Amino acid sequence: MLFPEVTAVRAEAKRGVQFCSGQETIRLSITSCIMSIVQLPLITATDSTPFAFLIHFRKEIRKDLACYHPRLEAIPEFICRGVFEGTNMPALKWGGVMDDVMGRELGSNQLIPLSAETMIRRNPPKARRKIESTLDKLVRKGVGIVGLGALTAPLMKGGLLLRNRKDIGVTNGNAFTAVIMYEAVVKLLVRNPDLSRRVAIVGASGSVGSCLARQLVRRGGVDEVLLIARNVPRLERLRKELKGINPAVRLTIGNDIADIRSAQLTVLLTASTDTLVQSEHLCPDAVVLDGTQPRNTSPSLLLDRPDVTVIDGGIVKADGIGLSGGGLGLPSHHYFACFSECVLLSLDGHRDHFSIGNPTLEHVDHITAVAHRFQHYGFQLAPFLSFGKPLVSPYNT
Repeated sequence: MLFPEVTAVRAEAKRGVQFCSGQETIRLSITSCIMSIVQLPLITATDSTPFAFLIHFRKEIRKDLACYHPRLEAIPEFICRGVFEGTNMPALKWGGVMDDVMGRELGSNQLIPLSAETMIRRNPPKARRKIESTLDKLVRKGVGIVGLGALTAPLMKGGLLLRNRKDIGVTNGNAFTAVIMYEAVVKLLVRNPDLSRRVAIVGASGSVGSCLARQLVRRGGVDEVLLIARNVPRLERLRKELKGINPAVRLTIGNDIADIRSAQLTVLLTASTDTLVQSEHLCPDAVVLDGTQPRNTSPSLLLDRPDVTVIDGGIVKADGIGLSGGGLGLPSHHYFACFSECVLLSLDGHRDHFSIGNPTLEHVDHITAVAHRFQHYGFQLAPFLSFGKPLVSPYNT
């Protein structure tokens, strides 16, 4: 459905075409004038870059198939795995991505038909080859930029394994994910200043985790930031970098998930496929912002610890964007921030590599400016969800 302002613009533009029949220059001038009156940018189909966003199955293939059609969930899991992972099936078009403002298809979601477990543990080389061959196919179809969704990003080293490709732009989506995660943290700190005593980032040495840490340190307002990851030397280098940004912030490091018990707010940003956080890891009334896919928390955590708040991280609301075909397992017009980064770059006509490896603060500032430029589509932090359902909590007011 189009926004009322755009419907009016199109009606006026159509009348302009009829009045100026055959006078293309005058028609465009009238359309441009009308666009400026309603304060919407004049964006034509040639302004955007065709894009594709790579997705894959998470834990249970049949449950993800239900995002395409509910009846598919009835297929036994072993049959799903045999069909999709037991063959050399190429990537499939999961669905189109629609620009509901201008009434056009911007790009598509491309399904890499492998589960997270297969991609990260069972057969990473097969997954990498499938991603490369998918990019080859997309280039032939005229796609200008591709987004690495979920675990395709860490599998390709944040896109570093693709940086030598000159035929297609690549982005890992981590810059805008870090922006939205940061906005969610700030919202939580405003709602409950006590959370600022100690904020833990699990996966802090990774692409999104390190970028979130840079934003938090640049902003200040947090008494202590606890950086947790398996690679302690990388954490040491990150701590030194962060001290250079803001010497006043207290920084501690650790490599044990149990260390989060001392934190009032924990942000999860790992590339693990496991349920990492258990009830015994959390302090009373803890808040967990889980930005992982597959996620590192389980709904059972809320049963074991009703005092704990678990929030789905990295979710964007964009009413100006729609999907055809299969969904992404989120409510209508809700999207993962990594997906949204690719859509924003497409709208902006970007064709080169963008966020490769670890995004910098410059990447953060650039994609924030692009989101502001296309704010009439939405692209804002969504109201908080918890395991896909609206969060009923003062944090969501």
